Amino acid sequence: MRRDFEMRELRPEEPADWRCPMCTVGVPLHFLAKVSKAVFAEVREEHRRRAHRHVSRAAYAVKLKAAALRKPAERMKCRVRMLNRHRARIGKHTTADAARPLPGNFVAFTWPQVLCRKAASKSGKWRLTLATAWRCRSCMGCWRHAKIAVAHKCADVVDRQSARAEGIRKARKLAASIEHGIDPAILAQTFDSALEYLTRATLDP
Repeated sequence: MRRDFEMRELRPEEPADWRCPMCTVGVPLHFLAKVSKAVFAEVREEHRRRAHRHVSRAAYAVKLKAAALRKPAERMKCRVRMLNRHRARIGKHTTADAARPLPGNFVAFTWPQVLCRKAASKSGKWRLTLATAWRCRSCMGCWRHAKIAVAHKCADVVDRQSARAEGIRKARKLAASIEHGIDPAILAQTFDSALEYLTRATLDP
């Protein structure tokens, strides 16, 4: 193995760029930024040959892919793709549906939140979530739940937007310190957009 490459035994709670799906060997956090993908692939394959020679290259690749999909960052990327597809379907929806906010009455947007995990996790105390939310075109109220959005009466809406906007600002600060797998520019745009929907009374998306 290359002497300048740091691949070693890692503690279960130790942050890492990569972990072998079959043992406790891995690459410490931030080290992969110093080397090329080709070098990493070469060292990783050498590890397989030395430590797991009974596993074929193809079988090891399957295990690597499965392990990657379980990482919080990869799950979040899948979540972003799902939200994008959902937003596209909402935009095309024109049939009356009592359980779904219609484009003519509502505008869909993404509402980011940072929530505290209920149980201890290697990924940390906090997790980033992205949910589809709706803004009423008439009263400008915003909701994270479709049924509540559809059932609301504009005349009865209580203004909670300022408190919600402050919650998003706090979530933004927390999101900067956790692993989530979203491109920083895209995440910044998502937070900016959510704040606009919550705070701009004249917004006409």
